[in-house]
Amino acid sequence: IGCSEKYSYETIKCEVCKSKGFKTILTHTDCGSSTLVPLPVSACEECGFLMQNPRLSGDFYEKFYKEFYPKMRAISQSNNVNDLNNVEGKMQMNEDGSANEHGFKVALNRAENLYNYLKEKNYICNKEGKLLDVGCGCGGFLEYFYKKGWEVQGNDPDEICAQFGLDRNLPIELVASEFMNEEPNKYDLVIIIGSLEHCQDPNIVLEKCWKSLKENGIIVIEGRYFPLSESFRWLNANHQRFFVHESAQTILIKHGFEILESTTFPVCGSKTGRNGGGFAFAKKVLGRSYAKLNDDESRKNFLELLNKKNLIDSPNKIIERVKNHDKKFEINVDYME
Repeated sequence: IGCSEKYSYETIKCEVCKSKGFKTILTHTDCGSSTLVPLPVSACEECGFLMQNPRLSGDFYEKFYKEFYPKMRAISQSNNVNDLNNVEGKMQMNEDGSANEHGFKVALNRAENLYNYLKEKNYICNKEGKLLDVGCGCGGFLEYFYKKGWEVQGNDPDEICAQFGLDRNLPIELVASEFMNEEPNKYDLVIIIGSLEHCQDPNIVLEKCWKSLKENGIIVIEGRYFPLSESFRWLNANHQRFFVHESAQTILIKHGFEILESTTFPVCGSKTGRNGGGFAFAKKVLGRSYAKLNDDESRKNFLELLNKKNLIDSPNKIIERVKNHDKKFEINVDYME
């Protein structure tokens, strides 16, 4: 990607249950343009959470999203007219990674589908509300909800992409989500559409989201999910973690949210550039949170709860699902069985 500086790897605890035990799934992941890079993906041996571990240090990712990620987007497979995730045979961003009118139109379409789904499920009322979009990109979701009468706020550290929305006078804070402004009990709806995979610390982000929501407010997160993702290489170098049916729910439960549903229904539309994803919906309730997990007893209780809810995944099952996905694309990879 053109980075000449050297960075160190860091081994971290599971971002969900704080376990130190991991099983490596792959030693190298896809960086685009048929390039593999030594960013290993591992699964927690206690809860099955799938994440880059060890991963590059935080100062690398700060530089990555400011300078290199736009280039990564521009060479994405979805910009290939023959790719399953391509929309209408067009690029959704310019060659420098900045957003274009087509990409913004696709985002508006996705936002419309999400809005209609939320209404059909009675997750939001017909009245105007307040929306926080974490990792808002070019701002398409902000614009759609704003035109529906909502008060909106977004944040994204990727200035090259967010500038499109800023030029349309959308309220976008150019900051990583861990550092977004906290406004307690303000929002009716928080959406994190394909962005929680990228942040440095999802626990800080979700803690801020919980505080920012009103009681009974709704949070929506989108992840890659098994087994439907149409991405060429399901495990890629851009994502620091990979949310599936189990883990999307476990990390929300950890922060005190009550799960409403987890679904692979194409909530944002079936032909809008992100085929094969999944969505978790939850609401803020005032009650037990497992956010800290500072002692063995709280970890034990949390894992017992996840097991009771049948949300514990296993590294071996993950390996089989990834292998089955990659067979579709005739990818030959040595999995760490």
